[in-house]
Amino acid sequence: MPSMDQFNRKAAELLTSSAARNAFDLSQESPALRDEYGRHAVGQRCLLARRLVEAGTRFVTIDFPH
Repeated sequence: MPSMDQFNRKAAELLTSSAARNAFDLSQESPALRDEYGRHAVGQRCLLARRLVEAGTRFVTIDFPH
């Protein structure tokens, strides 16, 4: 259990960090780059995934809507 508590604490720290907040803020990207990815759900999710990896995330999944 102590390792699980440590895992949960690290997860909470990551989600509330300024790096995560910045990674989720797609408005920081240029309009041209957002257009290159496509201004639709899949394109913006792929851009977000790239930003999360650049911020240090080791594993990212992308949900593709039906």
